Amino acid sequence: MNLKNYGKNKWMSLFLVPIFGLTAFGITKDTKAADTLLDASRESSISENIKVGQTIDVKYTITPKPINAKDVAKNNRQKDIVLLIDTSGSMKYIPNEDREPSRYYNEKSRLDMIKEVANTFINKFDDDKVSIGLVEYSTYAAKVMDLTNMKSNNAVNLTKSVNALDTGGSTNIGDALRVAYTMLSNNSQGHDKYVVLMTDGYPEAYSINWDGSIYQGNAISNNLKSSEVGKYTDQYYNVSNEYWVKQSINGTYDNKKEALNYATFMGKKLGDYSNNKDESIKSFVVGVTKDVNSSNKDIAKVAKGMYYEADNEGSINNIYNEIQKIIESNLSASLKFEETFTDNISVKEVKSKIPLNYSSTGNKISTTIDNVYYKLSSDKKTYVADPIEFTVSYEVKAGGDIFLGKLDKKGNKTSYTTLEVLGKSETKYFDEQKLIASYVDVTIDVSDSKGSIDKYDSKLIKPSDKDKARYDKFVEDKKYKLIGDSYADINFQGNNINFFQYQFVDSNTNPTELPIDNWRELNLNKESLNLDIDLENRGSLTQRSYDVSHLPSISNESKWNDQKEVFKTPFQATEIKKAKYSTTADQYGHWENYIKEDGAKGTRWVTNSIFINDMFVSNDYKEASKFWGYLKVPSDGEYVLGIISDDGSRGHITIDGKTSTFVDMFKVQGQLFGTNKQVYNLKKDNYYPIHLEYFNWGGRAAFKFLYIPKADWENDYKYKNGGDLTKIPDKYNIPQDSFYPSKSTTPGEYTDVIFKGNKGIKLPTEPGKYYITYKTGNKDKEGNIKDIQKSGIYGPFIVEAKAKLNLTRKLEDNGAKKIGDEFKLNYTIIPEDIPYIVLNRDAKPNDIPSKDSYTIKDIKFQETFENALNIKVKTDGINAALNGSKLSGILPKGITYKLIKPSNDITKAYYKAEPISFSLYVSPKEAKEYVLEKENSILTYTDIDGVNRESMFEQYKFKVFGYSDITSQGIFKGMNGAKDYINSGQDLKATKTMPITLAISLDIKSDSPELNMILSGDIENSNIVFKKYELINGAINERSLEEKIMVGKSFKITNEAQFKLEKDKKYIIIYTLVPSGKEGDSVRVTSNIDKQENKILNINISDLPDLF
Repeated sequence: MNLKNYGKNKWMSLFLVPIFGLTAFGITKDTKAADTLLDASRESSISENIKVGQTIDVKYTITPKPINAKDVAKNNRQKDIVLLIDTSGSMKYIPNEDREPSRYYNEKSRLDMIKEVANTFINKFDDDKVSIGLVEYSTYAAKVMDLTNMKSNNAVNLTKSVNALDTGGSTNIGDALRVAYTMLSNNSQGHDKYVVLMTDGYPEAYSINWDGSIYQGNAISNNLKSSEVGKYTDQYYNVSNEYWVKQSINGTYDNKKEALNYATFMGKKLGDYSNNKDESIKSFVVGVTKDVNSSNKDIAKVAKGMYYEADNEGSINNIYNEIQKIIESNLSASLKFEETFTDNISVKEVKSKIPLNYSSTGNKISTTIDNVYYKLSSDKKTYVADPIEFTVSYEVKAGGDIFLGKLDKKGNKTSYTTLEVLGKSETKYFDEQKLIASYVDVTIDVSDSKGSIDKYDSKLIKPSDKDKARYDKFVEDKKYKLIGDSYADINFQGNNINFFQYQFVDSNTNPTELPIDNWRELNLNKESLNLDIDLENRGSLTQRSYDVSHLPSISNESKWNDQKEVFKTPFQATEIKKAKYSTTADQYGHWENYIKEDGAKGTRWVTNSIFINDMFVSNDYKEASKFWGYLKVPSDGEYVLGIISDDGSRGHITIDGKTSTFVDMFKVQGQLFGTNKQVYNLKKDNYYPIHLEYFNWGGRAAFKFLYIPKADWENDYKYKNGGDLTKIPDKYNIPQDSFYPSKSTTPGEYTDVIFKGNKGIKLPTEPGKYYITYKTGNKDKEGNIKDIQKSGIYGPFIVEAKAKLNLTRKLEDNGAKKIGDEFKLNYTIIPEDIPYIVLNRDAKPNDIPSKDSYTIKDIKFQETFENALNIKVKTDGINAALNGSKLSGILPKGITYKLIKPSNDITKAYYKAEPISFSLYVSPKEAKEYVLEKENSILTYTDIDGVNRESMFEQYKFKVFGYSDITSQGIFKGMNGAKDYINSGQDLKATKTMPITLAISLDIKSDSPELNMILSGDIENSNIVFKKYELINGAINERSLEEKIMVGKSFKITNEAQFKLEKDKKYIIIYTLVPSGKEGDSVRVTSNIDKQENKILNINISDLPDLF
């Protein structure tokens, strides 16, 4: 029967996939009956160093044992078989090619091969217990021959019908299954029912009722219901009509999805049938195409059938032989499989040559195979089934130990497979199997001056779909703004990594890719870094003191008890202060002059140490300070922390990220001991952030920090109070070397900030929107990255705009400076422009400016000079006070930034401020190079965001020369040994053309002496040889001779390697001139050293005498 010819996509090979690993030809050779029903094994592709994101292939092999034929009762049930043969247009081609056969080469088309194989199949069933029907299908299906008993000559008629089949049309597999279903389901009950479907392609056409949709030429209207499998009913698919339905849709118009849904719907009807009756419809799908076609496997899967694939006539014939044996034997088993696994893996894919319905929920994968087919062996002694093989790909979601079949709490095995056949059942358990996965866990704790802001934990983050090693966390919605110094505490651990890199990325949008270069390495031996601890200044804490001159001494308690009032006005700079316990007022501090906020002069108490025993200082004395840094106790222990103070104090300690206030008595009081009585478990190897505050309104003072072991506290002090607690002995004072300063100045910049420790890597301080990026994995021996096991992007964290000041200082006159000279040292503050967009990140071009100006105010300066520089009281541009070598002062004016708009686009605008400067006057006491260190020259100010900040002037160097002397010059007398080598004088006589030997003696007092000599007048010798000797105790050291030849009449002689003029040594330099000219002329030698006053030597010339 030649069906209507519609266009069709062409496929050209055979599929041969038996259900559940039933190989095409691999029948078990061992025909001996088994005492047990099955064997089972599990084999994994990898056992250790599995990476997150990687997959583990685990192969399962379940082998049913042969069954003795004597144990199988003879089956006399009627067998009904429906052959479904594809007659679509592509069946006219030869296998594996889209061309028709060449009769010259005796080639066969796909349909010709199927006809021969089908006829052979039919002829094997010469049995009145077997009925076979024939359905052909292309664009739609048609019953060619109803179920016909194969006894007598009926097989001949059926083979004739097979031979009469012709090609043409599309591929409507669903309609073929529909017709087969109606033929078998309408037939007598109690029969064994089989469907054998052959196709060379995937479904391309489907069928509908006339009422299901409206057929419009070559298309179909949009009122077709959802094409999801299982949502179709008889209203849309005419299942009951075994011949044909009114419509079929041509495959030329891409209906593959609808066609597949139709086919899988009908396949499910076949599969469900076995659940409703005491007999089942067993399905066999044979694919004739080059590549494995998952669509046809899906059809076989929902039909609970078997799927085969083949690519030549021989393999097709073997498949049909296999099917014939299965039908003939009619013995099948049911298999159940279940595997448990840990929650750090999940099922990604099940790879099998068979259609496999599996379920993966939670930590378990399971499947049931209803038809494990046995075949009678060639010696007819046993029934054998092929091994069932499938591979499960598990994806590693997290590191650590991975278990398959992990034992339960009672030690029982949890993974198994069970086979049921002939009323018998056997279960085989899989052993627990441990796999080791490489893992990397990364945590990042971002904190600023107010404490922890946000945390990143790679274990809580889902990896990227594009890159399974990428674990990004974006917190754009949180709009985190960093306050003060901020740190990223990065911790990581893994069992197979040898590098960790990070960097900060400034970006206005969430980055999508990791940076290419500029990565920084983290030491793998340091899982957590704390770069804030100042280890070099052990025994100290960081301090900022505050001006309390506005508060009255020993009166007005309410103001003194107000922390904001006490810490309102900071002094010039933070300092490192020794954590000593002073025992006298002189040890504790001293008075200094300073300039108050209003410009008036005042005196203040400046401490030399942090702590002080109880003592009277002065009725005029008052102070307020904050101290912060780290506490490292000498030994492990449980301690009660406390403070003895007169007047107010507060104390905070941070342990494991939690800050506890152990003392809170910020008020005017006499000497008292304060504590929260909490016991702290402190470890000697840990650095605990601490923050202390202290003020005194005058008179007596006391401030001590104590740690009392728990046992001593409970035995001696727990139940005491008042004055008894002020007598706690000094042995409980925390030792000085237990303290370490912080490098952060932030607690001194914000009134309400409590120092909680800065741990990790410091984030950038420049304005920006920062993301923390990292990657970790393995490098090879050459240092090249071999693999990345984990990476991520975390952020953003915003550093808001602040003023950036460039601070410079230099001498006004760059000329040589001498001991005792007074010279001017100029300080310049150059504000950098601030782009408008930096202060207004969301600005748009046409916005109205948010603000026309910003001002930096309360500008203060402090510098400590070395004692060798004499600092003058006079200054320019700064109101200053001098205390020994320390100068502090206030600049009378602030720095105002004004908005500059180059265009109407506000995003192109910027704020600009003019430089300001001030000057100091200094006079050096020593000749040397002076180094003005950065950390000793500090500018503090209230920034444009209202925060107290400090900056430092860059290091500056300059040289000061001493005054070396020319002690004598004149005619050289010779090496007479009398230490009187020079006949000195300003006016000398010489005879024309007669050499005259001169000498100059020097007393060198500077590091870089410079002797300048200028000759004027006529001389014959242009090359002057200078001979230098060192004078030791006035005598020439002849072994110290060094020579220098110079050309011309102007000479500069300095300290050189081959002609030394060393400080604190004396020398004589000898040289010879040959005067020329005429009588009455003169030669003048003008000399000076270190640019002092010139010394003149005149040589008057006379003619040679007339001897004849």
